[in-house]
Amino acid sequence: MREKWIDNAKGIAILLVIIGHVSGGLTGIMKFNWVYGVHLVMFFVLSGYTFKKRSFTAEYVNGKFLRLMKPYFYTCIAILVTDMFNVCVILGDGSIATISGVIALDLVRSFFASGSITTFGNIELGTRIGAIWFLPAMFFALIMFQMLLNYINDDRKLGLSVTVIALLGYITARFIWFPFSIQSGMMALFFIWIGYELKKYSVLQKIKGYHYAIAQIIFLFGIHYGFCMVDFATANVNDIFLSPIVGLSGCLLIYLISKLNVNGRILAYIGQISLSILCVHLYALEVMGWYFEQILVKSEFEGDARIWLLIMLEIVFAVGIAIIITYVKNVWNRYSEFLKGKVYNLSGYVEDNRSIDITNGILIILILIGDFAIDGRLRMIIYSCHIIAFVLLSGYLYGINSLQLIKKLVRFFLIPYGVLVLCFVITNYKIWNSSFLIKTAMKYLVGNSFSGNLSTGDSVGPIWFVLMLILVHLIYMAITQWIETPLLKTALILVIWGIGIVLGKIGCWLPWSADVAFYCLIFFHIGYLCKRYDVLNMVSTIHGLYFLLVPVWAYMIYTSGMELAIRNYGHYGLTILGATAGTLMIYMLAAYIGDNLLFVRAILRLAGKNAMIVLIIHTLYDEKIADFVSKRFDVDHVPSMICRITIQLVVAIGIGGILVIIKKFSNRKILKC
Repeated sequence: MREKWIDNAKGIAILLVIIGHVSGGLTGIMKFNWVYGVHLVMFFVLSGYTFKKRSFTAEYVNGKFLRLMKPYFYTCIAILVTDMFNVCVILGDGSIATISGVIALDLVRSFFASGSITTFGNIELGTRIGAIWFLPAMFFALIMFQMLLNYINDDRKLGLSVTVIALLGYITARFIWFPFSIQSGMMALFFIWIGYELKKYSVLQKIKGYHYAIAQIIFLFGIHYGFCMVDFATANVNDIFLSPIVGLSGCLLIYLISKLNVNGRILAYIGQISLSILCVHLYALEVMGWYFEQILVKSEFEGDARIWLLIMLEIVFAVGIAIIITYVKNVWNRYSEFLKGKVYNLSGYVEDNRSIDITNGILIILILIGDFAIDGRLRMIIYSCHIIAFVLLSGYLYGINSLQLIKKLVRFFLIPYGVLVLCFVITNYKIWNSSFLIKTAMKYLVGNSFSGNLSTGDSVGPIWFVLMLILVHLIYMAITQWIETPLLKTALILVIWGIGIVLGKIGCWLPWSADVAFYCLIFFHIGYLCKRYDVLNMVSTIHGLYFLLVPVWAYMIYTSGMELAIRNYGHYGLTILGATAGTLMIYMLAAYIGDNLLFVRAILRLAGKNAMIVLIIHTLYDEKIADFVSKRFDVDHVPSMICRITIQLVVAIGIGGILVIIKKFSNRKILKC
């Protein structure tokens, strides 16, 4: 049975969170600095109080991940979208460079998930996510506590282990800061254990009146002397012994108020939706400040009255929007299963390799975005793995039948490449002459990405990587047929990978980007191993792997980056790990979209299924589409980019649909014959 005082206590705690964040500047006795010593302590103690021992399984981790991290990601997305809107509306700057810079910054802080500290190892990120750090920290705290409960049965050993971990979190945070606010979760573990022990031994039922009096004295003492401060955001406390005691005394007083208000409804309801309120509150802190400021200016309040008005605005906004979100979520949950069964699969394809199709859709859109004049940070993120992901997934789908592979390469790559060349020639019919035809033939036969020491002539554009991918298939097929021993095959692939690095570094850029194919061979092999060991299924079903993949990917981006077309391979070994982690991250996202976002799934599957057509249109006609769009939008602004990408996707999907209809009609005709 749900204990109502718990909801009341959560309601008080979340209101204190909001007040603490926006009450800066209040004077006199009404300063709220003390809330930082009690509000989150209360949340962690309540989490321990309601904690139940469960078997530590992948299902348990997945459940906690979805419960805590899904709201985190949706909040980050809402912040990102609103940040773009604010830059366009408030600052009046809708340029591609500026907006892509905003996207890059928001992606970085969303991945890092730090509430305050912005250093990632030896890298200064210069940005943090804000109060929503609480959710990943809570995730790690609950996971660690469940692990301890499963392996430690003795209460004293449990308490000692929890205390040691909390101290390690506090101490290590003075030297280095881990992603996802892990050290905050380590420190929170102590208070979760306190709550668990309170429930286990029914301590709250034994509290007398004088206990509250003592707690009141300790709490006031802590406020007066500055000990009421437990800063989870930086895993720090004012006093390692006194601050936890003062915070717990404050929690006891909140418990008293919650028990006295047991018949009230408002606090209880606020407590029930406290997670949504927290997410909305962070959203407001990050992106709504300008709008609240306009209201404050028009109110003409000054001093403390102005701050109290801001507090009321923040509370009303957070609670009001959270109520709307809760209602919409309940309605969605009610009809989601119905929709999953009834909504037409717009892509028109069977479910085989659904997540791979969606991944390809994401990747082809990233290729289109990457060709614009975007911010350098976003370019590093995109280029870190978008081409590599195509290579890795090709290795995942690799079949050992040589004849079938060659037919596949001809059908899916060489014929479309030939169509591209033919379309290029026809499109430029006005300048036909022998020189043009010879130059065109040489250009597409050599297939340069860019010119190096051994290759001259024009680049074939983004289509270069298709030729490279053909070579990767053929080289891997030859190695597979020649060498059967897995270890020897891996060793040879590594040798060829090294040759590719050397060729790229000295400028020996070969036709069809063969030197890049040598380098990418290792990723094709990784894809093959992913199929053999069912890695993609593991990634899509074990959500906790997110926390292992993101730091590797992020660190690779910030320390080296990678851009295949210009043979920038970064730190060679690190790029293997980072690009693989990035690919798996994108696949994880694709799997989530496939299971939950039906209409987005349909669009991305269509884009993925027709990726080759998209690439052809982009290579041949992007400039013409840009000229058309520039008549209506500034070519350097985001609306122009959106229109150009949308046109290319729509045309490609339309052509793909026509080809599917023609194929079906031809098959029926053959069957009739």
